[in-house]
Amino acid sequence: MLQIAEFYHISSESLCSPEKTLMEIENTSLLNMENKISDDLAMEGQGGSQSVIKERFIYRKWKTFVVVVLIIIVVCSLFTMVFMRENEEPHVTCMVERYIEDPDYGEIYEIDCVTNEEPSHDWIDKYMNSYIVDYLQQKELSTNVAKLVFYDNVENVMNDYGIQAEIYIFLDQY
Repeated sequence: MLQIAEFYHISSESLCSPEKTLMEIENTSLLNMENKISDDLAMEGQGGSQSVIKERFIYRKWKTFVVVVLIIIVVCSLFTMVFMRENEEPHVTCMVERYIEDPDYGEIYEIDCVTNEEPSHDWIDKYMNSYIVDYLQQKELSTNVAKLVFYDNVENVMNDYGIQAEIYIFLDQY
């Protein structure tokens, strides 16, 4: 009996006299009911338990509403950030524009740019189509060949060192 009582965390007396245990449970339930009734009566003195219950219900509805709105705002913000990141224009700063003599094409128009991204083929295509070709076509150039050179910082542009990528643009093809 002692081992069973220890296993269930109850006294051995409770095991020996189940009627007494049932009475204790009933007394505890009655005591809890009395406490609830006295709390309700105390609330009635403060304006009635129905109004308190109604106020709690309204508070819970507002609380739920605010939580849902905050979740929607967070989700929308995340989608917006992802969308903006995916559709972000390349960050390029054109530093130097000049005519140079190229051994293969003669006189060409060179644009030296600084970018903080690794210029992949797709990235250069996107940049050329969105900006450079339009920009070059607005200028009255004395050549149909332009060369776009990408560097990773300004010092490299000034020293003509550390070219990340370069591309020739034949304006008569656009």
